[in-house]
Amino acid sequence: MEVGTKLPPFEPGHLDETIAKVAAAGINCVEIWIEDPETDPDLLAAGPAAFARRLADAGLRVNSVHARWGTEYDFASPEAAVRERGIEAGLHAAQVIAAMGGGRVVLHPSAACPEEEHAERAARCRDSLGQLARRCEGLPATLALENMHANFMGDRSQDLLACTDGLDPQRVGFCFDTGHAHWSQEGIALGAAMKGRMFTVHLHDNHGVRDEHLLPFDGAIDWRALARVLDEAGYTGPYVIEAGSPSWDEVVARARSVVERLHALREAR
Repeated sequence: MEVGTKLPPFEPGHLDETIAKVAAAGINCVEIWIEDPETDPDLLAAGPAAFARRLADAGLRVNSVHARWGTEYDFASPEAAVRERGIEAGLHAAQVIAAMGGGRVVLHPSAACPEEEHAERAARCRDSLGQLARRCEGLPATLALENMHANFMGDRSQDLLACTDGLDPQRVGFCFDTGHAHWSQEGIALGAAMKGRMFTVHLHDNHGVRDEHLLPFDGAIDWRALARVLDEAGYTGPYVIEAGSPSWDEVVARARSVVERLHALREAR
């Protein structure tokens, strides 16, 4: 059982202090957000390989790197220049994770859009993912498309499967975001559609009406049912917490006990 979190924010010059706190809490791996203002100064100062060595010295590894996202980096945008920026951002993240020893690149499929645009956007997303996968050939990086919350393309299994149709399932798969799934039409059941291609997870909770990023078991998700979904998808990777509430310190302090509780639900099945 491997426990992960997003690397918490830290003040410049206090990275080692933050790393030590994370490791002391029994956390094994981290996700890093590219161009996060708290992370990038240290990445740029010493380089990704040196950054990874600082983590490794504390017994931590990098599980995943989250590529930059937003309307200016949208894989499914009608504008070719925007799609290209998204592909370049994904490639940069893949190069960073490769320099850190390899792992997952987490990507957003698209931005909020009307229902009638989903199919067209999914087709463009698939084309962009295919281009990115070709540019990443030879890098020890796999691409994990994250399911989105309500009103975004990527908030249902039909979108996600259309985005990845025909792409190499060993190199292009999914990041199962439990909070996004809970706040979507299909709910957490959509994770079962990721069977065989669930590369990593973002575990957090909410009450089904907004993206609260609560610790698991602090919201309204049925975590017993969620454990069943992870089993149905065949997920064996780390349990990565992507919560930020009630505070980063509490997320770090409680991450291992929360994961142990979820893992026990799976073992009891």
